[in-house]
Amino acid sequence: FLEKARESALVLAKELSKIAKRHPALVAGVRGMGLIQGLALNTDAGAVVDACRGQGLLVCKAGANVLRLLPPLNITPALVRKACAIISGVLRSLESKGAP
Repeated sequence: FLEKARESALVLAKELSKIAKRHPALVAGVRGMGLIQGLALNTDAGAVVDACRGQGLLVCKAGANVLRLLPPLNITPALVRKACAIISGVLRSLESKGAP
């Protein structure tokens, strides 16, 4: 069980790093360890939280501009990738609308 959780945590860190590189105007960095991760944003995280929830992904804010991810320990790497794809799509949408 724990080995699978570690694998998912590595996938999450890798996918969030990819998101940060793809969206440097919106993402200041990646924080956290294990499956408790966050994206430090250069904009208010509220809009990202709302857009993610609209697509079925539950995320929350940590402060004004950190998108917090708290997946369950039994999440699969495939679901991690799906969640990160949703986040990336939301950020892409915000960039197209001119968000900083």
